[in-house]
Amino acid sequence: MDTEDGADSGSSSGGNMTTVSQHTFGDKFDKPAFTISIIENMKEEYGLFVWPCSVILAEYVWQQRLQFSGVSVLELGAGTCLPGLVAAKLGLDVTLTDDSNKLEVLDNMRRVCDLNHLNCKVLGLTWGVWDESIFTLKPKLILGADALVYFFLALYLLYSMMQVVNYFCCYGFDLYDYMIFMIIIFFLFLSLLLPCLVSVILYDASGKLLLLLWF
Repeated sequence: MDTEDGADSGSSSGGNMTTVSQHTFGDKFDKPAFTISIIENMKEEYGLFVWPCSVILAEYVWQQRLQFSGVSVLELGAGTCLPGLVAAKLGLDVTLTDDSNKLEVLDNMRRVCDLNHLNCKVLGLTWGVWDESIFTLKPKLILGADALVYFFLALYLLYSMMQVVNYFCCYGFDLYDYMIFMIIIFFLFLSLLLPCLVSVILYDASGKLLLLLWF
């Protein structure tokens, strides 16, 4: 169940409205297990409001909670990070990431974690940029909801996912090898897929794609 509350509403200099939305999860309609509060800002920055597929993926994480018990979780392009917050409510070790250049989004992610009394790690992660620090994350589960607003970002996303699962370390790829590999992948994308947007990604770091929805 998903309801909107107008708490903490106000206008900035640009006329943007800030609200706090409430998202409940549970097996019984009248007795939810918990509620997640999300601070949203209705402005052009995509990472400051809840996207529809974020709600879908969050519900999926809740419904499949027994399957994910005890795993470490990384959410890519988290934005308002609803799926990651649900995972954290389930007691999982969660790292939330978004573009390192989007300081407002990262700050809002920290505020949302504090609001829900959750101890998630919040990191800046720019897709397509070599970042040795993410090799240490070693998540068992990678989440992404409405991850690709623009189709061309798929290559950058794949690059970062390969870093996260230590693909380069395991197979000895250097940057030149990666560029050749990505060119091949790019043409496979063009030949096999329609130019549509990835809505939801649920990726097991062992290599199994658990959920991929398109629209």
